[in-house]
Amino acid sequence: MTLAVDALDLVQHIRRAEEAGESPPYATSAILQEINSIKEVLNRQPASDQSISLHKLAGFLSFLRTFIDNQSTTVSASDMARLTVTADHAGSSTYSMSAPSVDGDPNPYPGLLAPAPAHVIFRHVGKITMNMEKEPVDIRFTSVLDPTSFAVSNFFKDISLFDAASGQRRSTIKVKGTHMVFSPLMDLVAVTTEHHDEYVNRFPKTILTSHDMIHFERPALYVVDWVNDNSPYARKFILQWHGIRAYSFSPDGQLLAIKGVRNRVEIITAAKGQGYSVIRSHTDEVTQAEWTADCTRLVTASKDGTLRVTNVETGRNIAKIEMEDWRNPLRLAVSPTGVIASIWGRTVTIWDYGSGAMNSYNLETAKGSEGTPLAISPDLRWVAYRSDDGADVTDLATGRVVYSATLESGFAVSAAFSGNGQYMVVGRCLHGHHARNDSGILNVWEIQV
Repeated sequence: MTLAVDALDLVQHIRRAEEAGESPPYATSAILQEINSIKEVLNRQPASDQSISLHKLAGFLSFLRTFIDNQSTTVSASDMARLTVTADHAGSSTYSMSAPSVDGDPNPYPGLLAPAPAHVIFRHVGKITMNMEKEPVDIRFTSVLDPTSFAVSNFFKDISLFDAASGQRRSTIKVKGTHMVFSPLMDLVAVTTEHHDEYVNRFPKTILTSHDMIHFERPALYVVDWVNDNSPYARKFILQWHGIRAYSFSPDGQLLAIKGVRNRVEIITAAKGQGYSVIRSHTDEVTQAEWTADCTRLVTASKDGTLRVTNVETGRNIAKIEMEDWRNPLRLAVSPTGVIASIWGRTVTIWDYGSGAMNSYNLETAKGSEGTPLAISPDLRWVAYRSDDGADVTDLATGRVVYSATLESGFAVSAAFSGNGQYMVVGRCLHGHHARNDSGILNVWEIQV
């Protein structure tokens, strides 16, 4: 009966679209999944037990399946293995799916991610006190070419560089800001900050500690050569509009995805900030955007409840998932092999958009406790969470807790994993945002597997 109701609803939507002269809507993949499930049940029936009514039902399912294929661009997960989507024909190969229920098989596609090793050791390298530097709001490892180098921003003072292997401070980058993003192969960093006019840059105005790091008077995106930050040409370019911030550099360092206006993502050149393309498929704020390894596609998570894969050059949508239960995307990561991990509220979804394979689970059920996700490792092996006692690390494939750290004071506010997955840094705040001098603390671990 549910299938019949869904099918009638689809027909009504298609009829309205035709009357309005619009394109057919995406068919919900739930219909296709229901068809496949019923067919599997019918196929398990012995031939001797198959009545005329069952044959008629099978015929109706085949007819309904053909109708959906002819009326929409939705492709079921079972068909995805036979669908090849390339940049050359991405404009015509689009499909839409719904995230699987978290109440079903907890691991229907066990090959999506390799489970964590049975024995993992988190060796505490050291604790770093950031004297009078307030809380570490952003932590980022700077480059795959230097896997132990990481940067910390507290927004109010210059960005600090540290070495994860020794736990020692290296130097500073002469720029203040939040939402740090480092180019993987070039010496560039993009940060959002309060803009100062050129004539006062020699003596910039101090950012008040009452600033909430969200609402800016004059928001600006600075892209800076952080290795040569003493050079007069260190600042490569500035872009200014309300809400601007960087999402991520492309893996080859040539392009940069940034937050645009009206729920759009702007793709610009990393060298000069020139416009390259615009991603315009979302109807609400885009909170995260990450590149695929071939630099041709961008994965975006939005408060409109969709996770999309888009061709960067053409701006055309290639694939999407609709998150029915949660509209608050918290974390997004894309592995070098193209597997996508996203966390929406309490739901963790792992998706291979090339094959259509998906897996979702409730993180609180898997962890056994609440947690706020702070970082996903680049290889999609680990997730760091803030917990009531400190920080937890889970196996992303299963949600199983592999390490728990009890912090003697404060609470975790940020975290990062190195590009090679060997180090983890957790930043914590001691007292909160009281508009007074405070000190953040960093804890560094080496992950031994």
